[in-house]
Amino acid sequence: MRTIKLAVATIVALGISLGTASAQSDLKEVRKQMSQDYSHWYLGAELGVPFMFGDMNSLSKDKTYWGLQYGAFAGYQVTRGWGLELGFSMGENKLGAPGYAMHNYLGVDGNTYYGTAPAGIVSHLYQDAYSKTKFTSVGLHSPFNMNALFGYKKGDQFLTVLFGPAIYMQQYKASLYQMSNDTKISDGTSDDGWGFGAGADLGLRFNLAKGFDMQFKSSMNWINNTNFEGIATNDHEKTNFLWSNTVSAIWKIGKNKPGNILYAPSAKSIRDAVAAASQVDEARLLAAEKALRDAQQMAADAQARANAEIARMREQMANQKPTVVKETEVLRIPNIHFPVGVSKVDTNLYKNELAKIVSVLKNSSDSFVVTGYCDRTGSTALNQKLSKDRAQAVVDYLVSQGISANRLTAVGGGVDSVTSGANQVSILARRVEVTK
Repeated sequence: MRTIKLAVATIVALGISLGTASAQSDLKEVRKQMSQDYSHWYLGAELGVPFMFGDMNSLSKDKTYWGLQYGAFAGYQVTRGWGLELGFSMGENKLGAPGYAMHNYLGVDGNTYYGTAPAGIVSHLYQDAYSKTKFTSVGLHSPFNMNALFGYKKGDQFLTVLFGPAIYMQQYKASLYQMSNDTKISDGTSDDGWGFGAGADLGLRFNLAKGFDMQFKSSMNWINNTNFEGIATNDHEKTNFLWSNTVSAIWKIGKNKPGNILYAPSAKSIRDAVAAASQVDEARLLAAEKALRDAQQMAADAQARANAEIARMREQMANQKPTVVKETEVLRIPNIHFPVGVSKVDTNLYKNELAKIVSVLKNSSDSFVVTGYCDRTGSTALNQKLSKDRAQAVVDYLVSQGISANRLTAVGGGVDSVTSGANQVSILARRVEVTK
């Protein structure tokens, strides 16, 4: 829901309409803006268990072998529904005889013999041997967001299901050992060159924090190298594959972004939210505009009265015996405004307003309260923290300009309660006020 509100605020700030003639072009502009607002890149590290299947299997008849796999990857989430990922991994595991091949013979040359081994060739029963196989893999993955595909529209989801194809370049190195005493039999017939592989991934990705995800992934990878485990057979049609199960830590790049575009709302949700935001009663908008004009006129009248009173006092002082008089000036301190989700002060855009605030505070000995506010997008906790961060950013700037920190108090005002209508999600609500 927070991401939908951020999208609405962006659209309001852009002034995008919902006229039927321009709806499609407006939606393209919204998508373009959302793509700019959200981050796309991420990095990850993985650790897991690989299981290999060929003439021998990691899930053998007598024993299940648990190997080790580790690697790293970098990804670019192109849209909320699709991305690309390049990964590098290494691992190893053992393979033992499957049930149907327990009584085949494995020669020291790495070939399989059925029934009995030829005379003069030293051999061992499959059930008395195992293969130790290592691999190196470089894979290009294309994960699709199943949440988006099957209609989840709100974004900012905690759990995302990812599924997609992958292609690999792989290298395998294997040696054969005797089961009873781990004595090496031979290096078998393993082809140590690089080969092609293809497969698919199924992942569960957990959105734990703004900059951090965790992922559980299961990958099935067809191996083109028929002798990858160091064993040759007459069955050239057999299927060899690598089944990997990993857990990954993922760092989402983009510190000043609201999140990765994987968690952005759908175009349909944006369209619906904008439609709801646009259905503001016209009378309320007119009333808000009138109230703003009245407040501005009242402030102008008060300033005029104050100026007149100062002029009158100066005239009296000129006609009387000189006395020490302290003038009281009615001060109008400007506000500082902020973009969506930002707490950093734009010192270039608001240099005049900031100079005015510094001047007022330097000409006064009073203490001041610096209060930050947010619009109505985002959760209560997020808005409370963001409003306090905005107030503190202004305080830090004033201190850097020579104002004593003891005279300033930063307060987080949370959601602004003064604005109404469309202004509730506009820049008017995202502000910092300095008051006595």
